[in-house]
Amino acid sequence: MRVRECGLTLIEFVVVIAVMAFVMGVSIMSLNNVTSSDMRSAATQVSSALKYLYNYSALTSKYCRFGIRLQENLYSVECSDTPFYLKKTKLTVVGDEVKKEDEDEKEVKKSSLFEDPSQGILKEQKAEFAELKSRFVRSKSLPGNIYFDSMIASHITDRIFKGNEFVYFFPGGLTENAYIYLSDQKQNIYTVRLYSLSGRVEVFNRFIEPEEEKEEE
Repeated sequence: MRVRECGLTLIEFVVVIAVMAFVMGVSIMSLNNVTSSDMRSAATQVSSALKYLYNYSALTSKYCRFGIRLQENLYSVECSDTPFYLKKTKLTVVGDEVKKEDEDEKEVKKSSLFEDPSQGILKEQKAEFAELKSRFVRSKSLPGNIYFDSMIASHITDRIFKGNEFVYFFPGGLTENAYIYLSDQKQNIYTVRLYSLSGRVEVFNRFIEPEEEKEEE
């Protein structure tokens, strides 16, 4: 009786390779879908928090801020009862450290958000923020491997990539123009765009260059 030799024939080998390729393809597509889903979820999470803080500040007359830990996936939502104005900030990078310097008063934008030199009391006053306790929004982390890549806002002259930064919300329905960039491990970028006058938030599945600040139509 003839015993069949162990091993794979050429056809069996081709079939195995094809099956492995199919399985690997499915795994890669599934991974991409998961990452894409996490990115959309993160963008929705951030945009919802921004819109909530805008409305909350307008309705309660509180001063609020959305805090971001750049190059990480954590954010905070905080509010204060203390009135204050923003200072226009210029960023300088020394080594790996980002330093902030106040702009000259002649360069400070004159609006209700920014510091007015004539308001001496508010100029010296520092707001004390506390975490907002709400059933609808809270400090948390982004899903999956999504993180905050960078951001730019009205009180910052340059796009910032490191450290902790904030987007501020004021009573009366005022906030900053802001661009918040989310990224994944493959450097895919989503942009969350906040408009100053209306508090409108838009999400783009790509990098959006900051526009020169202007009134919304």
